[in-house]
Order: sequence, then C-alpha cells, then structure tokens
Amino acid sequence: MSYIRISNESFFDKEYYSTFAKQNEYRFFNVGSSISTLVPKYKELIKEAIGNKANETFKDYELPPIDTSAIKNIFERELEIILEKINLSLENDEPVNKVIEWKGVEYLLNLSLTNPNNRIASDYYDIISICKECLAKNKSMYLSIQ
Repeated sequence: MSYIRISNESFFDKEYYSTFAKQNEYRFFNVGSSISTLVPKYKELIKEAIGNKANETFKDYELPPIDTSAIKNIFERELEIILEKINLSLENDEPVNKVIEWKGVEYLLNLSLTNPNNRIASDYYDIISICKECLAKNKSMYLSIQ
C-alpha cells in the first residue's frame, strides 16, 4: 500500500492514541491507496514543490518553510479549480458531512463516494489548513510518502 501523510508534528516517533487521536494540537492528513485512487494525483502535486524527492519513500521528512509554502500555494490553486465544480447547496436528501469556508463562501460537502469532487475539496482544504498553521506558527511541517 502506498500513502501520503502530512502532519504538523513528527508522526512516527509518537504514540498515536495519546497524541494525534486525542489532542487537537496534533493534526494530520493521510490518504492511502487501499482506500483512495488519489495518491498518485496528490503525489504529483507535491512533486511540484519538492521535485524528485516525491519519488522517494520516507517518514517524517521535515519540510523547510519554502516547501510548505509551495505546497500550500499548489493546493490552493487546485482547490480553486475544484470548487468551481461544486454546487453551493446539496440536494435535500444529501447529508452534509463537512462545511468549509473559502474566500467568504461556505461550501456544504457530502463526502460520500457519489461526490468525488467534494472529497477532493475536503482533502485540499485539510492540507492547506495544516500548511497555514505551520507557517503561521513558524514550525515545521512533516511529510511521509510510501
């Protein structure tokens, strides 16, 4: 299985259930090939920022701020594109799993398999949020690729 994990703290040197699972200050985004076909797409986007390093396998690679900023900019660009494809309101019978606000507009997202653009928008938003947090707090962002 291949995966991409982005976190605001190193991930693999911590006990998951006492940190990332229970404390809000530990945040991560994870996508794996066992549940998603999006790993290659996200890897190509990350490759725009870190070059051929994205072809390697590594855990908890500490990204320099310039790479964190580049990843943020790339995923913001892609979020703009995907949001153009999303209706601002869902059909009455569709569940709302997540609400994101982007540039003053609220998007109601149904994260079921019938709405792949909603899932992608949610992923991009989560990645951007982690990037922004790390840049604002002047701390490292960590990337793991397998």
